[in-house]
Amino acid sequence: MTSSLERFDLQSSIESIDKTEFKGLWADKLWPNTPGPFYGANTDSCGTGPLQAPYNSGFDTNGSEYIFKQPSTIQELSEVINAAAVNALSGYACDGDAHWTISSIQEWWKRRHDLLRLCLSSKYLAPELADSTDTTTRIYRRNARYRLQYVRTELAGYLSWYSFLVEEGRSPRENDTIPLYTW
Repeated sequence: MTSSLERFDLQSSIESIDKTEFKGLWADKLWPNTPGPFYGANTDSCGTGPLQAPYNSGFDTNGSEYIFKQPSTIQELSEVINAAAVNALSGYACDGDAHWTISSIQEWWKRRHDLLRLCLSSKYLAPELADSTDTTTRIYRRNARYRLQYVRTELAGYLSWYSFLVEEGRSPRENDTIPLYTW
């Protein structure tokens, strides 16, 4: 898991990015987007997001792209920026921090079982695709598997960190009490 120091360093990188590729609107945000600065709003269904940002961008049931995991490294940040740049509808946005509140994060968390069902419904989890030699299918399959694993194992810890950041305006320190999200 990424340390608070690494996330803090990433925050300054996020603040300094060129935002011209991020034209999505909060009002159009897709519900599965994980709380944080980045989200997919009016995204297309061309499938480029998971190809560009396989550890951050996923598909909803309509094939629209959303951010299932906020970037936690400079590499992931670069990949999310690339996903936004190639999105035909320019539907990604990076102003989520200005909109998320503790109450909206808690409301989003109440839909965690819907999010898990969305991840489980991916056609790319089908066993018959395990031996596919098609590069795109293999990337989508890896993305679907990682998305499911992230939602099951790391998402609650990330939300605890992010909720503290939203409430206190800083990353938690070792002795801070942070909100707890559990399945």
